[in-house]
Amino acid sequence: MRSAERRFALFILAAFLAVDATILATAVATWSAIVPDFFGFWSTARYAATHDAAMVYDPVAVAAYQHSLLARFTETFVPAYSPAFLLTMQPFAALPYTAAHLLWVGATFLPFLAASIALLRQPGWVVALMLTPVVTLNVIYGQTGFLTSAAMIGALLLMQARPWAAGFCLAILAFKPQLGLLMPLVLLARRDVRTIAATFVWLFAFGLMSSLVLGWTIWWHWVDAMLHLGQVAEAARDQLAFIMASVASGAFLMGAPALVAHAAQLAAMLSVGTIVWIVWRRPGGNRDLPIALTLVGSFLVTPYAFNYDLPVAMCAALLFVQTCQRQGDALSTMELLAVVFVLVAPLIIFLAAPRFAAAPLSLLALFAVMARRGFRAAHPAAVLS
Repeated sequence: MRSAERRFALFILAAFLAVDATILATAVATWSAIVPDFFGFWSTARYAATHDAAMVYDPVAVAAYQHSLLARFTETFVPAYSPAFLLTMQPFAALPYTAAHLLWVGATFLPFLAASIALLRQPGWVVALMLTPVVTLNVIYGQTGFLTSAAMIGALLLMQARPWAAGFCLAILAFKPQLGLLMPLVLLARRDVRTIAATFVWLFAFGLMSSLVLGWTIWWHWVDAMLHLGQVAEAARDQLAFIMASVASGAFLMGAPALVAHAAQLAAMLSVGTIVWIVWRRPGGNRDLPIALTLVGSFLVTPYAFNYDLPVAMCAALLFVQTCQRQGDALSTMELLAVVFVLVAPLIIFLAAPRFAAAPLSLLALFAVMARRGFRAAHPAAVLS
């Protein structure tokens, strides 16, 4: 790394430390008024363990139960995750809330840390990733960003050598299937029949276990709830768009009508899917850039992703920088700006003007520069001509 790049990297890390400290201090000062997102997971899992589990997808019944647990909880957490996720949450539901929150953060952070170490391979890069503010946000709010990030990275790293482990990761990711839309495309491009088969076996096992514990009818109630969830999300679009990372949400933020926003999302799905298919169809070679493209592209093909889901995108940005350095290529100004933009984009929600679609724009910019470099590397003669 050149001295100028090193100084710039140190400046970014110092800024991250300052922001992390600010976020933590604010959270501590206002903790009595904060209701972390984990409360929703914990309370619904506890409801399923102490009531008729099938009724956990009834928002009215669950809301009354949540208010009885915490008087200041004035919102309604609409259960959206599958019964398999509820089964996973049962051990946490048996604990008091604070203990459950701490255990959840630790239990999901450790796989994310292990996956990040396996992907980035150098301690300095891993430390930089852990300092990104979106990691701090996941700790405070107890969201699922660590778990989904670990599952996505693990699946891409393990699918060649350990298909059963990769299938397990994809089955875990299935509780948020909107983040895994590119994974079947990658498996088909690689003709990875073993990982596909392993994924279905694990999904069946998770479904069977959750049915035995929570009852068979819970799946019908979940499907019915999912049919209505789209209407709920659409009604809350204006309130949610500024913390979402999808192309459609970015278009909505910038004032586009629904038809234009959905058309932009469809265009992103088709173009990103095509590029990911092409890079994974190439035989052999280093897989770091295809992995980075897949991790970033996963947020561009889905209409429903939030800023707290972005630890894996931070990891992809750092992997891209690391890959360029290993190849002896300096980042262009445009590439450097795209990387920095992704790293700081989740912080925009704390600014006074949240109508700026920072997350989707930064992901588009990073995907574009990575795809450009990938195609240039594949066709060096075109660069020289």
